[in-house]
Amino acid sequence: MAAQGMNAIDILKIDTEGCEVHILRSLKRFLPTIKLIYLEYHSDRDRRLIDLLLAETHSLWRGHADLIYRGEFCYLNKKLIPDEKVTHSTEIALPLD
Repeated sequence: MAAQGMNAIDILKIDTEGCEVHILRSLKRFLPTIKLIYLEYHSDRDRRLIDLLLAETHSLWRGHADLIYRGEFCYLNKKLIPDEKVTHSTEIALPLD
């Protein structure tokens, strides 16, 4: 990234057949700037490590697990998530009749 003059990433997609943890570790200093991370995982161990690596900066937004050891996850930067008070205070009004 430094060689390309990049200092931030909006969307990162990682589909590297098992190297996701290694790539996330190499991007550790850039993680706070990444808005959205979409990746696949290929083992239960990797899934847990990915969660730990991203826990400080991102929250799991969406996911799909085919099996315990394979799935796709999308993580959203915590800075982009509205405060719970805002998201839980929305009311849906339905007509009474």
